[in-house]
Order: sequence, then structure tokens, then C-alpha cells
Amino acid sequence: MFNREIRYIKSLILLIISFYLSSNLHAEEMSSTAAPIETEEIESKLEINNENENSPNSNPEKEIKEEDKSFHSFYLDGEFRYFSISGTDPLYNVSQKLTFKAASLEEVGLIQNWHRDFKSYLGVNYSILQVSNSNAGIAINNTVNREINFVAGAKYHLLSFLYLQAEYNYGGILVFRALNVQSVKIESILISKLNMGSGVTFLNYSSFGLHAEGAYAIIIPNNDSNYGNIGGNGFETALLLTYQGKDWGIKSKFYYNLLNLNTRPINLKYQEYGVRLGFYIDL
Repeated sequence: MFNREIRYIKSLILLIISFYLSSNLHAEEMSSTAAPIETEEIESKLEINNENENSPNSNPEKEIKEEDKSFHSFYLDGEFRYFSISGTDPLYNVSQKLTFKAASLEEVGLIQNWHRDFKSYLGVNYSILQVSNSNAGIAINNTVNREINFVAGAKYHLLSFLYLQAEYNYGGILVFRALNVQSVKIESILISKLNMGSGVTFLNYSSFGLHAEGAYAIIIPNNDSNYGNIGGNGFETALLLTYQGKDWGIKSKFYYNLLNLNTRPINLKYQEYGVRLGFYIDL
């Protein structure tokens, strides 16, 4: 009886040992199988990432790194505009509205790309203005005039859809005053003007953009020998269509401007609307 119990105990011990060994072998097989599975999953993820990077649907132009962006860009703008000046000279009680022929303006300059969200620019523009009509029906001296203006501006993207901008202009602006009850004189005086405004991006699809802008304009007070103390203000509105490539871009701008100029002999009102086409390329 005792020997039988010993045999039962030995059999139980052998059964436990065999079960333990079989469990270890099964665990090693599972781990050896899981390792290549994990390796295959990592490799497949890497392949998917490479395919996404090389996919034609990806847009590398919109993901240009800051260090790859040139600091300087050259820009060239051309503009066609319609322009009018109206006012009353109280000295001779002469009221007049001068309408000018469609005029062109050319501007060239450099853009400084300080950061992805911040840019500044410096430029100079030139235009020729010629009177086409006067509602007063009196003689006009100097019907053809030329203007040169220097501009400096900055633009900062506050949010992805909102940007702030400011522009300083220094140069000539056309004015007129009555010489007598039968004639007026058109001439150019130098002024400084500051535009401060913002823009909203309504559409930014691929490389195309649709934007609306508005700005408040203020004429920095100045003094002129013929026109005394000079000041004034106004506003500007515009709608822009843009296209941005990797190292170049184009834009079209439709705008309307209103400006009031206050001088000692006469207060003048300016109305202007037109279209500007621009092109830039990184240097």
C-alpha cells in the first residue's frame, strides 16, 4: 500500500514537470513569432510614411521650411487706375472736380522675408496723370503731371486667416488752387502718408488665396509754402486674389480709396479705384 502511494506521488511530480516544460516551450514559440510580426508592422508603417511623402497629393510648396526660404524677393507691380480730385477754393469761390484719364503706375522693390509670418518691403513707384475733364469749364494749367513715391511696409500674420499690415508713403500728390475766377493751377506737393490696416483670408486652397483688406490712412502733418499746414485722412479697401508657388508668386488687387486733404487755401477730396497686378520671385 505504501509503495503504491509512492508511485502515485512520483507520477504526479513527473506530470507537473512535463506540464511546466511544455508551457515554457510554448511561450518561447509565441515570443519568437511575435518578434517578426512587430518588425513587419514597423516596416509597413515606414513604407506608408514614405508613400505619403512621395504621393502626388502632398503639397511640398505649402510646407517650405523657413531655412529654405530666401531672405530677399524681388517684386514688380503694374496698376491701372481712375482718379478724381474735387474741392472749392474759398478765395475765388471756385468749385471744381477734375477727372483724370486712366493712368498706369509701375512699382518695383524688394521684399524681406524675416519669418514665415512676418515680411517687410521697400519700393518706389512712378505714374503719369493727365486731366480728361473739368466740370467748371475753366482753363487748367499743367494738365499733365508726374508722381514719384517711395514706399515701405510690413505684414504680420497674427492668425492663419488674419494678418496686420502697415505702409508708409512719401512722395508727390496732385493738388489745385484757383489763380483767378477763370483758371486753376495743378501742381504736386510732397506729403507723408501712413496706412494701417488688416486683412482676412476667406479662401486658402492649395496655393490659391482670396483675401479682403481694409486700412485707415492718415496724412502726417506738414507745412508747404503755398498750401500752409497740410493734414488729412481717409480709408482704403481691397479684394485680392493670390497664387503662391515654391519660390515665386502672383497677385491681383481690386481696390477703392478715398482721401481728404486739408490745406490753408483749399480742402480737397480724392477718389481712386483700379486694379493692380503683381509678381514676385525669390532671389
